[in-house]
Amino acid sequence: MDSELAAGADDCSLSKLALLPDCAPVEQAIQTLDAEVASLLFEDTPPSPGKPVRPKPFDYDRAQLLYALGSFDAMVAAELLAGLAESIASQELRIRALNAYLELQVGVRQTPVLTTLVPELFLLIDQHCKHWAYPSPSERMKIVIFSQEMLTGKDLENFLRSIAASND
Repeated sequence: MDSELAAGADDCSLSKLALLPDCAPVEQAIQTLDAEVASLLFEDTPPSPGKPVRPKPFDYDRAQLLYALGSFDAMVAAELLAGLAESIASQELRIRALNAYLELQVGVRQTPVLTTLVPELFLLIDQHCKHWAYPSPSERMKIVIFSQEMLTGKDLENFLRSIAASND
């Protein structure tokens, strides 16, 4: 989904975040998630006593690994990264994090305990994790995309195949 960003991994480095005071709560929140998610995003999980946590770059490959987890905690991590991207104004990190959120919805929709909550949950997340559009180089607009009805996974693949077949 975000292959065009695969080469821009340096722009999504989380390692610069340790110097930013506003990032500490996000790092701490990610550390409280499932150990598999935290270890995917940070070098030392849990951190060694007295040593700072070292984030790993959230590059294309790491985003793919996060998608593969397919868990609620992985989706929460993607949302936290999207919020962090907004506070540090990183468009590349934000795109990758929001793409991860959309991809992870498939697995979360299938979580039995969340089935009845999913529509409201995604609506709330969509309202807070807005997408960015740039009408000009100096302007940024925030756009709410309601992902509840968006096609993902196999449904999206089948839809795209049907369009391609109708154009032949």
